[in-house]
Amino acid sequence: YRITRSLTFDLKTGANAYVLDSSYRETMNAPHAQKNVQYGAAIKYDGKTYGEYLAYGPFFLAESIWHSGFSGVYASYGAAETKASFSLRILSNGRLTFDGYGYAGGAPDILKPAIGGKPGFYTVEPEVIVSDRYGSMTTTFEYPILAGRMGALMALAFWEQGGYRRITGGYRGVYGPGIGTVFYLKRVAIPALGLNLAWSVPEKNYQVSFAFGMQM
Repeated sequence: YRITRSLTFDLKTGANAYVLDSSYRETMNAPHAQKNVQYGAAIKYDGKTYGEYLAYGPFFLAESIWHSGFSGVYASYGAAETKASFSLRILSNGRLTFDGYGYAGGAPDILKPAIGGKPGFYTVEPEVIVSDRYGSMTTTFEYPILAGRMGALMALAFWEQGGYRRITGGYRGVYGPGIGTVFYLKRVAIPALGLNLAWSVPEKNYQVSFAFGMQM
């Protein structure tokens, strides 16, 4: 439902089934399969203005979803997620962006979100770390180094800082700088390809992540 030109409210529903591969099921400590129906609501504010390659302005999304197990065998749990950003045009064609991410839920092990290598967690090992409670803030500067009829290649630098709850208990802080490149499609302002190299200050190591398509 569109409240204003920039503000929308949505109701969501769906169904999911997560079943383990037969070979993985035989391993120790394998998570249980899950089947559930989802009910939720989301509110979104998108005040961005779109330029030739980049979008500028504010964006906010908050959603809450209840996952109801098909039967008593499967887990039921709730989850809430927020995403916010604000982008400024600087140095003619450059962009400075402030992003915030947050998530809290009670998902069983097989459904816990993988956070590594995603926005806000480039300093975390990609597709390895999962968590059901996390948050981060990122500051990113992007500037075009090559532009063509299809799109533009941007160089970027960022600093991210946040933390997540570990499966074994307790919280772990993550922070550090990074650099990368991203290719934006012309007149769509959607990233098509991206490559990032981040330095994890707590772990004192580099993490490389690759993205294909848009990540919101």
